Amino acid sequence: MSEQIAGWSRGDKAIELIEIARRLPTGAVVVEIGSFLGSSAVLLAGARKVAGSGVVHCVDPFDASGDAHSVPVYEELVSSLHSPMRQEFESNVRSAGVEDFVVVHQGTAEEVGEGWSERVDLLFLDGDHSPEGARSNFETWIPFL
Repeated sequence: MSEQIAGWSRGDKAIELIEIARRLPTGAVVVEIGSFLGSSAVLLAGARKVAGSGVVHCVDPFDASGDAHSVPVYEELVSSLHSPMRQEFESNVRSAGVEDFVVVHQGTAEEVGEGWSERVDLLFLDGDHSPEGARSNFETWIPFL
């Protein structure tokens, strides 16, 4: 189902992501930074559904922002959508049957991280891929691992 959603986690990368998320402990907390339309969220939440517990916290501003390389790609993909990004994301998650394993946090990694207090078992940084953005995301979330 993930492959039906625009995204970049495919093939061996997707399989590895599923396996890592599935092997986490009972009640695992997964944080995905950069959810876009939900392709990776479906992989992560599907793995937790198979495991029988856990939650995937999806952090994204849902505004097609990001690094200079990615923004034009996001904007092109978003221009073909029939509804706003977050609605498309939620529809994709629902269609995959994993909505009970997903919590959406609309905002940047830094904004959401400022109010975060829960331990994190898996942090998937897939948002701003610029050196500055990746470092900022990492520094914001590493204390919770």
